[in-house]
Amino acid sequence: MTQPLPPGATLPLTFAPGDALTADSLNRLQTELLSRILSHSHAGNTETDQEGVVLGSSSLADGSVEARHLAPNAVPPEAIPDRSVTRAKLAESLHELLAHLEHQTRHLREHIFRLESDMDEAKEAVYRENDRIALLNERLELALVIAEDARLKEQEDELRIENMENQIVHRDERFAKMEGAVAALTESFERAERDAERSRRDSDERLARIERGFNGLQERFDRLEATTTVQIAELVEHAERDEATDIAFRESVGEMVDRLVRTPLPTTWGYFRNYQDIVSYEEEYTQNIDAADIVSGADGETVELRFVRPYADKYYTVLITPEQRGVHALPTAVPVILHRDAETVRFGFWDGYRWHARNGAWNIAIFGLLA
Repeated sequence: MTQPLPPGATLPLTFAPGDALTADSLNRLQTELLSRILSHSHAGNTETDQEGVVLGSSSLADGSVEARHLAPNAVPPEAIPDRSVTRAKLAESLHELLAHLEHQTRHLREHIFRLESDMDEAKEAVYRENDRIALLNERLELALVIAEDARLKEQEDELRIENMENQIVHRDERFAKMEGAVAALTESFERAERDAERSRRDSDERLARIERGFNGLQERFDRLEATTTVQIAELVEHAERDEATDIAFRESVGEMVDRLVRTPLPTTWGYFRNYQDIVSYEEEYTQNIDAADIVSGADGETVELRFVRPYADKYYTVLITPEQRGVHALPTAVPVILHRDAETVRFGFWDGYRWHARNGAWNIAIFGLLA
């Protein structure tokens, strides 16, 4: 049960200034005020209405007030205090309560005003924060775009670096090959220099030998020069004798040819040039003529006659004289028969020093004789 307040006491409240104003706190304040008013308006927590019904109230455990009817005349009249005193105290308590409520109301209004101001500031802060967040989002999106561009550029740079590394590897391989080639060239150059040096030494030695040989030849030439005049004179004398002999030989050969031409033997005349070609034939006598092939000798310096239809029982005599109608380089060369059988006649031209099978133009007369 709630005890009545002593005279002059104020009504204590559980809602203090500065507390948060909520629905629970207002309900609690209302319940407490009603309980205190009822406790001050009844003596002994009872009151009798005009019909003699006693009203009673009690405070429940949750702070609410429970009113109940009491039996008439349950409290003796002498126990009821003076109404004027009770009303005065109640009015005083009500004035104090109103003053306190006004104070609390002003305080609540100030608190609400501050809350509204704080709410406006909070809204402005929220707006600013939203703007800042939007700006940050834009910056973040821009940063993401920049980061993506940077990533793509980094990938391109990595690919470029990889390509450059591959190029460097290829260049290193090429440089290695070039170094190997340069080393090989250097070695070949050194070997060539050594060979050239050796060749120079050999050339110097050969030149020295040649100089010594030339000096020896010069000495021999000097010695030969001393005897040249006598030898030239002797050669001139021999040449004159050879020319007279050649003239006599030609005359004798001409006479022999004239005698042989008058005979009824088969004879073939032709021009012989360059020891393997028959330029033409002049056939003055066509009776029983056998054709012949002129081929070169195996040594390249002799001439060979091979007959197409040789006779086993006959030998052939070949007479060769210098060609008078053509230009011949060695008119003094004499034909010499080297071999003769039933099928082949091989001969060459001897001028007294060497064979001449490729020079000169000669008459060829083939005579068939009985074996």
